[in-house]
Amino acid sequence: MFSLDEILDALSNPMRRRILELLSVSQKPVLYTAIWRHFELPSTGSLNHHLEALTDRRLILRQSTGYILTPRGKIACAISKDLEDSYQRRAIGERRARHSCC
Repeated sequence: MFSLDEILDALSNPMRRRILELLSVSQKPVLYTAIWRHFELPSTGSLNHHLEALTDRRLILRQSTGYILTPRGKIACAISKDLEDSYQRRAIGERRARHSCC
């Protein structure tokens, strides 16, 4: 069993959320080099760090053909999308409330 805290910790970094999102829309495993090129990173050190963090939390799995989301990773990705949607709705609501007349 894994905790919500573990998922939120992994999702606290924007790059990790972006990696999860990239893997969630792929129909097949994504090669390391494809991930690196997709994000146009200047070096591989940062990518290695984030892939290791996601792998250690068992959100992604490295296969010989590339990286894939695990069932736990799919849950984390769904939570990330739900949080982002909720945040956007609330932010829009607050902007409307500030701009409305008395």
